[in-house]
Amino acid sequence: MRILDRLFGGKSSLTREFVEQRNVTRRTAVEQASERGVDVVEHAKRFAAEYDFARKSKTWDYFDAAMGILTRYPPQLAMAVISELGQHAARLGYNPMGEVLIAMEHLDRNFAPTEAAGFTNLDEIQSLVEDRSERMSRAAATIARVVYGGETLQGALTMYKAMTTPRSPAVLTPEMKAQIDSQLLYVNPKLGQYLINQGRA
Repeated sequence: MRILDRLFGGKSSLTREFVEQRNVTRRTAVEQASERGVDVVEHAKRFAAEYDFARKSKTWDYFDAAMGILTRYPPQLAMAVISELGQHAARLGYNPMGEVLIAMEHLDRNFAPTEAAGFTNLDEIQSLVEDRSERMSRAAATIARVVYGGETLQGALTMYKAMTTPRSPAVLTPEMKAQIDSQLLYVNPKLGQYLINQGRA
């Protein structure tokens, strides 16, 4: 038996753990949507229109959208809205879910006033634009739920490795990686440790 199997109880055990965590994450998102009267499908559709996804051309155009999601929704519900954005890929010709996530993964950067002035709904996201620590914290919490809210453990690992692979568009700064790692461990210590260890492999 491999060392990882001894440490984590085997791949089948990890898969079961992931399915349980995925279900908890999704169930919480449904509860949050119900409490707030949010129709996730409709909100994702309106969000894509409001932030004019059809005209955005590169990841850096999505900083305002990423902060808009973090401002409006708690982490699990944000995960559901982000996932639903993927349903607009055929219409837009690209998957906006990936662009929003990559932008969210880079919210540790500082925004110049001239850059912030061009953001959609600046009044709504102003507090996050001005508070780097808070937007990093909210982004990390949401990204962890996106990792745990996906279909499979392998998918979660693929997403995590993309965030830790040099030259990947999604690669994280050490500071942002530390925050996301902390959230992954906070939500599920066993799965979080597995992802972090495998990300080093």
